[in-house]
Amino acid sequence: MSAPAGPLPSSGAASELDRLRALVSTYLPVYETRLGPQSVVFAVHVDPATLEARFDALRQELWTRRYVPILRRQGGEEFVEVVRRPTIRPFQGWVNIVLLAGTIATTTFAGSLIWLAYVGGSALGWSDLAWGSLFFGLPVMTILGVHELAHYLVARRHHV
Repeated sequence: MSAPAGPLPSSGAASELDRLRALVSTYLPVYETRLGPQSVVFAVHVDPATLEARFDALRQELWTRRYVPILRRQGGEEFVEVVRRPTIRPFQGWVNIVLLAGTIATTTFAGSLIWLAYVGGSALGWSDLAWGSLFFGLPVMTILGVHELAHYLVARRHHV
């Protein structure tokens, strides 16, 4: 988890704002700047043919300076909103372990109920839990695992 981002600095804000504007301008032409309490919004001109490459280069450079850009379109205009990157707190793995255990338990239970209905049983037993886990819980957990691993790999590939 990450802590909420703080406001942009008020002391020396002009020089910080000038640096951000200059940096964004090297990738996308800026024609207007708006300063908000938590971000700076730059109205930019974009070339659709080069937008993706230019924005990705901007994103990577701002990341090293502890900022995150957000590209959005509103009212026919394009804006790049720059916010401070949240500080990363130490990894709290216990939350992930509890969520994994809950997911395994619920998929096993759901599979057991499906198995019980399939065989026409009336009371849930240990064999129903075993067969439900094998034929429902394991495949669902495999699908979820591969899905989440794909999220992880794409995020790593794009340095997110």
